[in-house]
Amino acid sequence: MKFFKLSVTRLFVLGVVLAAAIAAGYFLVPDLLVGAAGLLVSDDEPFAADAVVVLAGGGPERSQEAAEIYRDGLAANVVLTTRRPTGGYPELARAGIDLAPPYENDMRILVGLGVPGASIMTLETDAAETLAELGHVRQLAAEAGWDRLIVVTSNYRTRRTGLIARYVFDADWQVAVVGSRYDRFRPDGWWRNAADARAFLIEFQAWLFYEMHLRPRLWFR
Repeated sequence: MKFFKLSVTRLFVLGVVLAAAIAAGYFLVPDLLVGAAGLLVSDDEPFAADAVVVLAGGGPERSQEAAEIYRDGLAANVVLTTRRPTGGYPELARAGIDLAPPYENDMRILVGLGVPGASIMTLETDAAETLAELGHVRQLAAEAGWDRLIVVTSNYRTRRTGLIARYVFDADWQVAVVGSRYDRFRPDGWWRNAADARAFLIEFQAWLFYEMHLRPRLWFR
């Protein structure tokens, strides 16, 4: 009987502790998950620049943001970059099938939102990832005599893109990395949506990779 009483007491205490842990988790875990998203999201304040650069690889949200920046009078030029085609696209191209450039829809969005075609430039040199992409942007900007840029990407990619931008562009440049206000990724609830959770996990790995490889080089540059 004594053993039974002790067991009941212990079970009661364990139940109280477990209930307290669940209650704490209910209130604290969302804050922790929002904080985790903060590792990926880091917006700069846009400023008057020579050009706004729309990085390839996203949906229409990036071009929508670039159009807003243009209409706000912060940049007179919009640059669209190009990502190297993946999947079966190279095989189709080799088979003689004429494929539209990836940036064609972005151009239509920009023009439709009021950006004159004469103000839109396309960077035809494709890139496999953001580091090479920004390297091409730097070369184009240097040739054009630009030293102030606004780079638009997805909001959950701003931290990594900002790190890469600091690596590619030296102190003589002013570069603001801006996430699109139209992006569907929500830092305050990404774990509730399968697509957002997948985007977070993939980007977290990419951010960690660049932190390990580029951050030490920035320290000792």
